[in-house]
Amino acid sequence: MLVRLEIRNFAVIEHAVFEPCNGFNAVTGETGAGKSLLIDAITLVSGKKANRDIIRSDSDFALVEAVFDVSDIDENSEFIKFLDENSIVIEDHTIIISRRISRDGKSIARINGSTVLLSVLKNLSDYIIDIHGQHDTQIIFDEKKHIDLLDAYGRKYIEQPYAEYVKKLNELKECTLRIKKLSDNSNSLGNEDFLRCAVKEISDADLHEGEEEELDIKLKEYTVLKQTAVYWKIINDAFNSADDNGITPIDRVEAALDSLNRIKSIDDKLVDNDFYDRFSGLVQSFEDINAEVTRYLELSGFDENELSKLEDRISLIFNLKNKYGKSIEEILEFETNANSELLGLENKEKTIRELKLQRQKLSEELLSASDKLNSARKLAADELSSRIVSELADLNMENSRFEVIFKEHDKNRFFSAKGSQDVAFCFSSNKGEELKPLSGIVSGGEASRIMLAIKVILSDSDSLSTMIFDEIDTGVSGIAANKIAEKLKFLGKKHQVLCVTHLSQIAASADYNFLIEKKEKDNSTFTQITELDSNAKILEISRLLTGTQNEESIRLAENLINHFL
Repeated sequence: MLVRLEIRNFAVIEHAVFEPCNGFNAVTGETGAGKSLLIDAITLVSGKKANRDIIRSDSDFALVEAVFDVSDIDENSEFIKFLDENSIVIEDHTIIISRRISRDGKSIARINGSTVLLSVLKNLSDYIIDIHGQHDTQIIFDEKKHIDLLDAYGRKYIEQPYAEYVKKLNELKECTLRIKKLSDNSNSLGNEDFLRCAVKEISDADLHEGEEEELDIKLKEYTVLKQTAVYWKIINDAFNSADDNGITPIDRVEAALDSLNRIKSIDDKLVDNDFYDRFSGLVQSFEDINAEVTRYLELSGFDENELSKLEDRISLIFNLKNKYGKSIEEILEFETNANSELLGLENKEKTIRELKLQRQKLSEELLSASDKLNSARKLAADELSSRIVSELADLNMENSRFEVIFKEHDKNRFFSAKGSQDVAFCFSSNKGEELKPLSGIVSGGEASRIMLAIKVILSDSDSLSTMIFDEIDTGVSGIAANKIAEKLKFLGKKHQVLCVTHLSQIAASADYNFLIEKKEKDNSTFTQITELDSNAKILEISRLLTGTQNEESIRLAENLINHFL
């Protein structure tokens, strides 16, 4: 609810503070005192476009700031979602809205200190405040909202069939999307061929998890073996490489020993025994070392073909990773998913046929659910229309007619989120006049009373915490004025109600009264807002009744106030 409104440099208002209470608040004052300015100021913080002409003549700017208590807002409401979507942070259940209009035409809107677009401000105000004057278009005059108002009123009839309708609608949408996905060109034969080739390529590779690590270890081992094998071959070649005549170093050493033996056989003395023994031992060592080298070369185990196979395997896995995943695990997962998709593609035609049959069945069930929803809404509409006509009769509109008109949707959007029909409120104020859409009503007095009747009926389901009425008493008096006063007082028990009025009945029925006065000081005119105590309220009601405050008029005022207690 609105807990504080501060106005600065706004037309004749230099500085005023208005602090309405929770309940029915009536604002009165002499004609021209500035009652309408109070409503204008509230509409400004509700997102209405500003005109710099509203700035007080001796000032460079006008400022309006409104403080709202939103502690009664449901945490799961659309309002909370709106706040989250627009990054509006609430502290201590309070929203502070301000509008500053400068002489240069600039307008700055803020919510809790943060600058916002005017559209955000307007959307925010739709959740917390309802302003109705003769020229305001409110939710009840917006045909797009009529179905929501009807559903809110007829919840006991509509809630269950609407839930069933939404359930069937969602099931039909899901079924239709599945058919579209299966029938989509992305699931063409080309895509099927790709999946089959991919599965075959992965299957032929015969991968297993952890293989990359194993291959990495083997590659390192083979790299070491290859390096050592090269050196062992060099050593082996030093012993066994033959020259052009096919003679190896071993052959030469053995030939040398053979020659030494021949010398020794000619004359044993020609060869020193110690030298012979050392030479003979050298030859034997040479042969032994050569045998060891040959053995080491054989034990090195290096096989160029095996290394080539290992490198080819690593290259294969690398190529598969480029196509199907960052690891063997992802490649195998791709293969599993591809197989599943192929299975689905193989059964695609059968599945599509089954889904189309299911869609037909769901369409029939949705149509049935829609019929039940429409019937429930028509039942609620008849009851709502009857109640509104009754309320309007109380408001001095005895010849009024009110009906809820239903219109089937076009075929291309037959089933919408709300149902298969649009809803429109239609009204006729006089006998013999045809019903016309409520949105086309031009009479401010009629619009105000219709709006009041609907607000009274929908008061239990209306989530708006603050309702503001301007000139709702236009063209009424006597019994009708009493009825309007009673209905405003009724609304005040469930909502915060602010009403600018010139009728004594409405002012007398209010829980709280405020007086707007125009005063002069130092050749300057300004407006003042004062909350009235019980005695001041009696005097103000007396003024509204007779234009005087004599003893008889005061007694009449007291009786009128007591009438509404």
